[in-house]
Amino acid sequence: MTDRADWAPMNEVYFANFAEDPPHRVSCIVSGLGSPDCLVEIDATAYLGEA
Repeated sequence: MTDRADWAPMNEVYFANFAEDPPHRVSCIVSGLGSPDCLVEIDATAYLGEA
C-alpha cells in the first residue's frame, strides 16, 4: 500500500470479503506500487490440495 492510513479501510474490505475463516496474512509493506493509480497491491498464494 502507498499510505499506512489506508490500512484500516483496506482491512474493512478484506474482512467483508472473507467473513468466515479469512486467509492469514503475514506482511504489509508501505511503498510505491507498479501502477501509480493503485493504492493497494495484493499478492496471493493459494493451496489447491493434493494433485
